[in-house]
This record gives sequence, structure tokens and C-alpha cells, in this order.
Amino acid sequence: MYTSRLFLSVCSALALAVLAGAWLNAAEVIKVRALEEVPLFDPETLAGSIGNAPKQVGEMTVGEELLVLACVDRKSDINVHAAYQGKVVAVGEWKAKVQLIRAYGFPWERGATTSCLGFFDSVSSHV
Repeated sequence: MYTSRLFLSVCSALALAVLAGAWLNAAEVIKVRALEEVPLFDPETLAGSIGNAPKQVGEMTVGEELLVLACVDRKSDINVHAAYQGKVVAVGEWKAKVQLIRAYGFPWERGATTSCLGFFDSVSSHV
């Protein structure tokens, strides 16, 4: 009885350690850098009616960087949302070239996100 209880305790502690390690290593702090002039859109207007263009609310100049807040699934596309002038915007990465600069972070860090894991690797660099 004591052996099975000890075995169960060891397995539980190991599983908890694996889960904690995965949680701590999953977050990233990401910046999006404009390689061309990149339009920024109101995220609420992206999935509008057919034929309606999204509302442009700004533009990134070449070399400008914004903090990525999340990658959001919008119907058949994944959009990069970033902070711009105190607002959340959708980055027009489908209209112009961008680079995502990724750094590992802790989940409690300012700007850390886990929603972009596996997305946009072809335009990413890790620091």
C-alpha cells in the first residue's frame, strides 16, 4: 500500500513539473517590424460583409516596430493584433512585408502572449 502511494505521489509530482515547465516556456514577447509601409486596420472591420474593405486606422513606416498583443483566428485567416497609439489594431501583413521578432518570455511579463505559437514562422526571427 505504501509503495503504490509513493509511486502515485512521484508520478503526480513529475506531471506537475512537466506542466509547469511547459507553461513557463510557452510565452513569447513578440514585436512586428515593418519591412515596407504596412497598413493597420480596425480589427472589428476585418470579417465584414463580402465586398466591404476593412477600415484602415494607421500605417507603419519602414523599420517601425509594434508590440504584438495576440494572433487571432478570423474565419479563414490568422491576424496579428498589435498595440498602436493606445489601441488594438490588426497588422496588414497580407498587404506588405513584415518581420516578427520573437523572444521567449514568462507568462507574467508585459506583452507576453501564447496565441502566436507556430504561426508566422516563415517571417520570424528569434532573439
